[in-house]
Amino acid sequence: MASIKILSENLINQIAAGEVIERPGSVVKELVENSIDAGADNIIIEVKNGGKTFIKVSDNGCGMLREDLELSIERHATSKICEEADLWKIKTMGFRGEALPSIASISKLTIKSRKKTEVSGSQIDVNGGEILMVKDAGMSPGTQVEVFNLFFNTPVRQKYLKQDSTELSHISSLVSSLALANPNISFKLAHNEKIIFDLPKTTNFISRISDIFGKSTADAMIPVFYGGSEFAIDGFIGKPLLSRATSQHQYFFVNGRYVQNFLLANIIKSAYHSLLMEDKKPVFTINIKIDPALVDVNVHPRKLEVRFEDQQRLSEVMYGCVKTSLGKCVLMPKGFTESHNYKAGFGSASMKSGIASAGRTGNVQDAIKFSQEILSRNILVDRDAGDLNEITENVGIKSITQIADSYIVAEDANGLVLIDQHAAHERIRYE
Repeated sequence: MASIKILSENLINQIAAGEVIERPGSVVKELVENSIDAGADNIIIEVKNGGKTFIKVSDNGCGMLREDLELSIERHATSKICEEADLWKIKTMGFRGEALPSIASISKLTIKSRKKTEVSGSQIDVNGGEILMVKDAGMSPGTQVEVFNLFFNTPVRQKYLKQDSTELSHISSLVSSLALANPNISFKLAHNEKIIFDLPKTTNFISRISDIFGKSTADAMIPVFYGGSEFAIDGFIGKPLLSRATSQHQYFFVNGRYVQNFLLANIIKSAYHSLLMEDKKPVFTINIKIDPALVDVNVHPRKLEVRFEDQQRLSEVMYGCVKTSLGKCVLMPKGFTESHNYKAGFGSASMKSGIASAGRTGNVQDAIKFSQEILSRNILVDRDAGDLNEITENVGIKSITQIADSYIVAEDANGLVLIDQHAAHERIRYE
């Protein structure tokens, strides 16, 4: 008896689901990207229990006819490509035709859709990959997809899902990145019927950054731009005070698709040169518009990575436009409060610059005045200076020690003084 067997269609779909659907956030990603491809400018995402028990994505896109609705849950059925040549010039967010059948095979799925030209819509109900019902449905133009009890028939995968808060965090981060890439679309995310965020559509990219990360963060962003014939770059990079220990707030978008590119991220970091403290990474949101024929989006199963035909040229241009933008901008905080005033949690405590004096009961204005007094004495603080006393003796303070190669702990007649060497050094350079 032959040992090799042809797998059942349902088992094939479940295997494919393991490749495409890792967690509730993967479902949200696939469904929202379908909404974007459908031309929607209003997308609503509703989830319960971190997306484990319920996910609903509603849009006002082009919708589907009844026959398209039935085909949409078939493997390798798609409206986004027709021939082999289309694989090398992908202009949509997705195309494989595996997302919906994969989701349907591991959940209880309901899809409702209506084209604007039709007087009513259609609904299809699927349970574990088996179609239960197809019927007419009254609804507004667009598409609604509801996913119940994800991985209900694959308990091993269900067991490895994280806590609700963790899964929600993945969903929120994902929707934020899609919202950044598409400011012309309004996004609403709700969890357990509580609104997480509600982002109105806008034509101003910096407004979308402000809506997601806060106005203070948006105010500390610097525009970058390059308009070439081979590709175009636009977006924003953060001032050094926004830098982080992780790459969590580094966003690349290629033709509207969120991707990861560690090489370009390092190129941008190198353009900051000495403006960043050691082990800190810049914050940025960069859009790259390029001919789809010059970039391969098929190098990663979830399309998180892409391959550029001329990576070297793109890297050179990226370095140049980031360095130029940094050179044109005043990078120092406008006062003691600016570096504290961006969104809580967005930056790390080590980059909250300024000079504070412990042991005195002053307020922020006192701290600013004290900072100005020290800076007016023309101290040049160098992180690599060998003798701390040499750094501080000219300003009437006595150094005690240095912490993490970043801070000088000192004292003066009024009490304890903490100096951020990097911030003081950059302030002197600016002055």
